[in-house]
Amino acid sequence: MTTADNGLALKQVLVVHRHGERVPVRQAPRILAQGDPQHTRLWAQCGIAPFLNAFREFAFAFDTPLQLPDGITNAHPPLYPPVVKELRVVQGDSALLPPYLFNQNTFKQLTSQPARADGICQPGQLTDMGKITLLNFGSSLRQKYAGTHGLIPSILTPHFNKHNLYVRSTGYVRTIESVQYLLAGLFPFHTRYFGPSGDVTIHIKAEENMYIDLTCKKLIHLIEPFKKAVDLRFGELTNKMMDRMTQIFPENASLNAYLKDDEVMSTPGSNLTEDEKQSINQPSPKKSSRNKDENDRLKGYNLREIDIFYDTLKCIKASGLELPRGITDQELNDLSTVFMESFVGGLIDAGSDSIAGQATASTVRRLLIGRFVADLMNHLDKRTLTPLSDEFAVKLGLFSGHDTTILPLLVGLGAATEENRSWPNFAANITFELFENVGKRENSSKIGEHFVRVKYNDEPLNLSFCKSPGSHFLGDPSMCSFKTFSGAMKLLISENHKK
Repeated sequence: MTTADNGLALKQVLVVHRHGERVPVRQAPRILAQGDPQHTRLWAQCGIAPFLNAFREFAFAFDTPLQLPDGITNAHPPLYPPVVKELRVVQGDSALLPPYLFNQNTFKQLTSQPARADGICQPGQLTDMGKITLLNFGSSLRQKYAGTHGLIPSILTPHFNKHNLYVRSTGYVRTIESVQYLLAGLFPFHTRYFGPSGDVTIHIKAEENMYIDLTCKKLIHLIEPFKKAVDLRFGELTNKMMDRMTQIFPENASLNAYLKDDEVMSTPGSNLTEDEKQSINQPSPKKSSRNKDENDRLKGYNLREIDIFYDTLKCIKASGLELPRGITDQELNDLSTVFMESFVGGLIDAGSDSIAGQATASTVRRLLIGRFVADLMNHLDKRTLTPLSDEFAVKLGLFSGHDTTILPLLVGLGAATEENRSWPNFAANITFELFENVGKRENSSKIGEHFVRVKYNDEPLNLSFCKSPGSHFLGDPSMCSFKTFSGAMKLLISENHKK
């Protein structure tokens, strides 16, 4: 363990990240026709280890492991990510929820998809670029935490794997596969044990809390006036961009014609409102006898229509491909703004003390991300109570999620400022570093005192509640005292979320 000149020793790191680049969650033939070369280039990006054919076994926390055929058991893909030993469904506060409620389609995708020579992707699948992005991210974490800080070993020993490493993912193929490739960069092929002792367990919550729960009626009620205000504020830009999209792609003048009620959205948590669901099969109304505010707000475009365009175009751009003729980078940026503000703009404002007021904002933040924050704080709290030398404590936690994991967490931290008010990129990440003062030299804190530094995409965040004197390490406002940080985070945690 390396101790910095200021006397602080790194004790634990929790990394929350979005999955890597993917293909769209649906094929939109009216945007890219089947015969268009760009269509082939976009969808033929999955030649490296399709899904997780390296599975050795699959098990729930209380089931007998299901042995897979030898062809899958022994298959190691080109980049040699660690074999997933099991997906362990964590019951959490849903102790009575049976294991079969876990998405069986995920298991089927993870284990049964054969490799395709043409590399054609399934909708929403992590692309080869996404795998490389997470591999490189894992390599950067290795350089930092195995090299500079000495927190983790250079070899994934059975002991570290079992006791010091915690891996969690949402139950999506792209997030499970993303963290697998992150681990491949963190612990390359030559640094791992083979056999069960080298295989990694991924935990999945039976009742997921790593993304927005828009089924919460109280949350919807609180954010509704702020959503309407944002819609009015960005209504002109929304109308402009959606008119532009339907002008370039006239076949999409009524996208609702081929949208189904159960059509999947591009990001978890992006449920439509009841009003939007009822409008799915209705044509987009033009300005008519509605009042001026309604006309200025939207022409009837719902989030799903915006998502069809944005999801396809952002995946094209992220893959390094040329945008369809007539679409500029600035228009894609504007469309990104439209999607973000339509989806979460009101939520960001409702979670801001300066806009919504402290009482409303704190309730919104608690309903938005409090349950996941409780899980993170559980790891941090436990580590502060164990000595630096404890060899049975979690030292590294990896949490593989979505854009709707990263953005709400920024809101909860009070860090969704104008500077960060943009849609999180693929592989965007928030890191929590826990330090202990071991007293190697004189400083302003007591020996044994703990501090937390939060980073967004490796840039330290100066959290507002850590700026006052005495709430951070001397001379570094980004190094928040654990007492201050814990106090702020525990305001986000409800004793009973459902109430």
